[in-house]
Amino acid sequence: MKGAKAVDTVKLELAVPKYRFGKSDRTNFGKPAVDPGTDGHGQVLTEVLARVRVSIRIMQGLVAARYPRMDAKDSRVWATFLDLFSDEPEEIEVTRPQFDWLYKIITAEDLQFDPAAAHWRVAFEDYIQDVRDALRTEDKVKA
Repeated sequence: MKGAKAVDTVKLELAVPKYRFGKSDRTNFGKPAVDPGTDGHGQVLTEVLARVRVSIRIMQGLVAARYPRMDAKDSRVWATFLDLFSDEPEEIEVTRPQFDWLYKIITAEDLQFDPAAAHWRVAFEDYIQDVRDALRTEDKVKA
């Protein structure tokens, strides 16, 4: 498309945050959605799947805490994330504005969250901060 501006994208690797799991966490979050014995799909390492699911749950919980009700603009942004989450991917790619929107929510100090998952929230926030720091470094190099 002539005159269209390229949009920077940001890759989020949902299995990267350093979560600590108990045995029951691995069992509850790491079960494949498809039985590996039925058709060969679902052969996902339990730990990786658990990390992906926890990352998604952290994002869902904090967005819900920030927006008990959403306007149309925020709904469109969040709908993009929900579409990406549907297959529980190990990584997603979003536009820079979408990442910035999520970053503001994840790093908001005033949001209340499940105390039992506080260590997961901190681990995900640390990961998101690392991604943001890498983006800032890239921005400086481009400038």
